[in-house]
Amino acid sequence: MPNEAERRQCTENIISEDYGDFILEDYFPEQVETIPANYCSQEVNSRYLSFYVPRQLWAPLSFSSAPYVSVPKLFTPQDSTSLTVSGITQVRQSALGLTGEGVIVGIIDTGIDYRNPVFRNPDGSTRILAIWDQTINDGPLPGVFSYGSEYRREQINEALQSPDPYAVVPSRDTEGHGTFLSGVAAGSDMPENQFIGAASKASIVMVKLKPAKQYLRDFFAIQPNVPAYQENDIMLAVAYLQQLQQEFDMPLVVLCSMGTNWGSHSGLSPLSQTLAMMLERPAISAVVPVGNESGLGHHYEGKISEEGGYQDVEIRVAPDERGFQLELWSIVPDRFTVSILSPGGDFVPQIPARLGENQRITFPLEATTVDVSYRFLEVRANNYLAVMRFLTPAPGVWTIRVYNMNFVTGMFNMWLPCQGFIREETAFLNPNPNTTLTVPSATEKVLSVGAYNHNNGGIYIRSGRGYTTLGAIKPDLVAPGVDVYGPGLHGQYIRRSGTSVAAAIAAGAAACMLEWGVVRKNRPWMNNNFIRATLIQGARRNPNLTYPNREWGYGTLDLYNTFNSFS
Repeated sequence: MPNEAERRQCTENIISEDYGDFILEDYFPEQVETIPANYCSQEVNSRYLSFYVPRQLWAPLSFSSAPYVSVPKLFTPQDSTSLTVSGITQVRQSALGLTGEGVIVGIIDTGIDYRNPVFRNPDGSTRILAIWDQTINDGPLPGVFSYGSEYRREQINEALQSPDPYAVVPSRDTEGHGTFLSGVAAGSDMPENQFIGAASKASIVMVKLKPAKQYLRDFFAIQPNVPAYQENDIMLAVAYLQQLQQEFDMPLVVLCSMGTNWGSHSGLSPLSQTLAMMLERPAISAVVPVGNESGLGHHYEGKISEEGGYQDVEIRVAPDERGFQLELWSIVPDRFTVSILSPGGDFVPQIPARLGENQRITFPLEATTVDVSYRFLEVRANNYLAVMRFLTPAPGVWTIRVYNMNFVTGMFNMWLPCQGFIREETAFLNPNPNTTLTVPSATEKVLSVGAYNHNNGGIYIRSGRGYTTLGAIKPDLVAPGVDVYGPGLHGQYIRRSGTSVAAAIAAGAAACMLEWGVVRKNRPWMNNNFIRATLIQGARRNPNLTYPNREWGYGTLDLYNTFNSFS
């Protein structure tokens, strides 16, 4: 293990805009030895390595200078009486009396307001085991990781007793998203505020993600002031939570509330695989929201009936759109190329398939450039990808003509970036409403949660719809996610909607199951497969609907009915 000075040098590389972040997949130990010392690396697990390279060696970034998978994708938070309809209150009030005690709920988000009474025990001490704040770099380093600062329970209790808490533990949640989800998943009983968390006695660990580097925001043309976080930082957050789970020897629920549209939507991204690898161990569960992409026009599904045929895909681009990355995915041996027609009538004919090469197309009259790259991604599955990066696109309707170059099924899917990363008006003119769940919710092993309105029984209008591109059933189920009540900043209580809120409730339910199974030794071997299967089994189903369902999965979360079904 590197010494303190070496790790501090690595800190500078990790946070500096002069260094680029890359994800190395299926590396070998001897590869790490060949990485120059000034590059710096962080191991996620036995499959993935995050490493940091001086930008002067490869700038400008493109998918010809770096493999698609190695460039960290950017993620954003998935949102924007509920316990009773989910069967959690009934389980608490029953002979089981489950509250998540003895279980860690680990949240990867925007931070936590540790001063809020909702995160304290009755004696005023904290229920937070640890905070890894990736944005602060002058405090204690977290375990084997070389950036950010870690604050343990003892320091947080010291801060709570101090007249100046932030002088002791300077970590803050300025967004409020992480505080809200932590409260919904694992907040204490606050009868004076008519609030209880789903797992009100669980221990809490928060990873506050550092914002994405500016060079990646520029590469993906992210709109200013929109929260964006890097895939490799989220992967390292997962590794950190596993580290604490082993240290404290406690069951763990991981709530990862971030999502993106970049990727195959088949559960094969580096973050998806990191979560899947974690879930191979017992006493760990992972809960992920399916996102809020339904009805936004960001997904297109096409089928070309013969080799050499084509299909026109129209995209309305909003005024003042900074840019966007459009992705076309298919399963090998189906292979496609594209031509592009601008709103002003400039036509670029079929762009040849030069695999791995970045081809820059210019539309000088409209001050627009489009980078086109075709590639095979065969590490986990035989996927074919066509990436189109639009920079300063002219407003109006752009037409992408998709040609079938090797007909087998003729099927392809296309995605625009998720909500927030592009203007609201930018959308496909003829979108497909299905397969609008975000990455990493397509991961087979995680509990993927959609949202419904528990006040009227209807699906949340923005809740992502399944299935995955490989036909796996997602979402697994839905939980309350409309106008849910929870803690905000400055001691206030607010209401939020979104699938991340629904996932927080489901994470609390998973913590209660781990308490019953592992802590109380009713099912010491309990793993995520058991939790996911039994929650699906106990879900309430509407007799007027067919299941599994692209919107509802296998039904609505009902923890009480889950215990009735197997205990």
